[in-house]
Amino acid sequence: MRVLLISYMDNGQQHRLIAKAMRDFLGWDAKSIVNKESYLGFKTDWTVKDDLEEATEFAKTADMMIFQDMLLDIPNMGMVELAGHRNTIINGTGTLMRNSISINVLLNMQMDGWAVVPPISDETIASKLFPAPFENVIVPIEEINAITKGIKRNEVVTVCHAPTKSVLKGTDLVESILRPLDEEGVIKYLPIKGMAWNEALRAKATAHITIDSLGKEFEGEQKFPAAYGAGNALEGLVLGHIVIGRVSPWCYALHPDLPIVSTWGREEETAKIIKENITDGAEPLIRSSELGRYEFKKYQLEWVKTHFSAENQVQKWKHYIDWVMHR
Repeated sequence: MRVLLISYMDNGQQHRLIAKAMRDFLGWDAKSIVNKESYLGFKTDWTVKDDLEEATEFAKTADMMIFQDMLLDIPNMGMVELAGHRNTIINGTGTLMRNSISINVLLNMQMDGWAVVPPISDETIASKLFPAPFENVIVPIEEINAITKGIKRNEVVTVCHAPTKSVLKGTDLVESILRPLDEEGVIKYLPIKGMAWNEALRAKATAHITIDSLGKEFEGEQKFPAAYGAGNALEGLVLGHIVIGRVSPWCYALHPDLPIVSTWGREEETAKIIKENITDGAEPLIRSSELGRYEFKKYQLEWVKTHFSAENQVQKWKHYIDWVMHR
């Protein structure tokens, strides 16, 4: 089985992780190619800049092509001409699929018979398209553990936040709460910005709390929720953090035991929620025994393994691909 995964910019390195899982656990010949690399420095199998000819030859004999968010027509590859209802999947990973124009186009494609996999944890997309019967996120648990091995957490409660899209993330609100606490010496505020992924992980490993998206507007749409499928939140769980985000009830309908603290419906209490998780959550963890800290992290980690490990997720992809090819 040969699978080619095509990305404009590999969002959260998901296509690289799917290809690797297919090789490792299914024995398939799977490769990912990225049109444009970012400052995050994610690994990839191929890039358009360096490997176009090899990838083009691979595409000609691929049994399945998986495109990120849209049918991406890379010049001189001819992949769109090769694409069809039984050998192509459009895999949604976030921003490019979220705007209303893309959603309408993709919905029409679904009605026409194309296989589209929206990120099921993101209600702004999955509530408007026909979702596939599985979650399309892989968390690279072993890589995260290897990169952060031996790093000790700070002795003072450290709260990290990645202001990559400040409106979406609610960064102004986050910093209005955290910076005064930092100045008072109650916490250390750790903004994660402009770092390669490896570097960001090492910085986050020193922290105790991850604050993910708290924003309420995105591209004019009110009440934009955080999706637990976002890499930052799940990485926080793997690191044993208390994770806080404005997570929609949609996500808890999928996972009632989702171990993330949500401010949804309690936005006016956001400062109180964060402070309570500092004084009643992170501080007691710092004071607890090594065993207590281990058990807390183990619970978070096991939850992520159950739902988002490469070994489990690739089996879902296998069954879905089989359906696409033989429907």
